[in-house]
Amino acid sequence: MNIIYLIECVNSDSVKYKIGYSKNHKTLVRRLKSIQTGNPDKCTILDTFETNHKRKVEIALHRSLSQCRREGEWFDLDLVQVTNFKSICEVMENGFDVLKENKNPYYGKFI
Repeated sequence: MNIIYLIECVNSDSVKYKIGYSKNHKTLVRRLKSIQTGNPDKCTILDTFETNHKRKVEIALHRSLSQCRREGEWFDLDLVQVTNFKSICEVMENGFDVLKENKNPYYGKFI
């Protein structure tokens, strides 16, 4: 099962968050190490969500949080958004499950 992740990087001035996906926990740990390499900020995995719709959920998250985007997959999130990360992912996952089960043409076009 694939994983949507929320990584937090903290320095003395700010906090930023990365939202992405990984194939599994092992590749997620490698991803964290690559993000940490050369990065003076302390980065940690804050939360994860197992998904059957990795790219679709990731894109939906990026779009729904577009007003918080710093650059690329990095975001300025507030405490409510961070705290509700997993429940937001669940809502999106359930929505994509319904679209797929009902053979809704929107499911195949969403990306």
